[in-house]
Amino acid sequence: MKKEKLDRALAEHHKWLDGEGGQQADLSFKKLKRVDLRSVDLSKTNLYYTHLTYANLNGAVLREANMRFTDLWRANLKDADLTGTNLFSSRMTFANLSGAKGLVSPIDFLNENFEKTDEGYIVFKIFDYMYPSPKYWKIKPGSIISEVVNYCRTADCGCGVNVSTLAYIEDIRRRTDGHIDLSPVWRCLLRWEWLAGVCVPYMTTGQIRCEKIQLIEEVHP
Repeated sequence: MKKEKLDRALAEHHKWLDGEGGQQADLSFKKLKRVDLRSVDLSKTNLYYTHLTYANLNGAVLREANMRFTDLWRANLKDADLTGTNLFSSRMTFANLSGAKGLVSPIDFLNENFEKTDEGYIVFKIFDYMYPSPKYWKIKPGSIISEVVNYCRTADCGCGVNVSTLAYIEDIRRRTDGHIDLSPVWRCLLRWEWLAGVCVPYMTTGQIRCEKIQLIEEVHP
């Protein structure tokens, strides 16, 4: 995309943000390799599948931008504001996120959403909802189940023992009109010593992935 066309699109976008007419910027699928967008307000910009490899986004405001599948390989996102940004499946390999704001902190998320006990966090696991459980898992009280974890934080769903808050499961049931009522739900323990095996996705709404959990009891929310 030529610089002149990009500048015009951003000028119109800033008018749109300020309520002065203009037009929301749609930069989806555009090739913007090495583009310099330092400190530029890109709030609510459509950057779906945009190529931003090596882009300089130092201090850029990307609040509520659509960055699904955006290629950010080696992009500079230092001090960028990513509050509410949709980063689903974006490629962030080697991206500089130093000082970036608005990203979910795994430590804060776990502390704010899960009950703590002397042994670890209490989490909830719904079995056989989207995928069948591995045959080697023993679904019974006290059983420890494990799986290899996909640690990509831009992936909402991936391999691992997917667990969540109880509220997340209840929300699924509301959205599916109770179609998963027959799927067993278990109260589980995520032990302190297993925390290194946890992935908290950037776009989480209550779910996390773990390497290992211990089953406590089946519940009926």
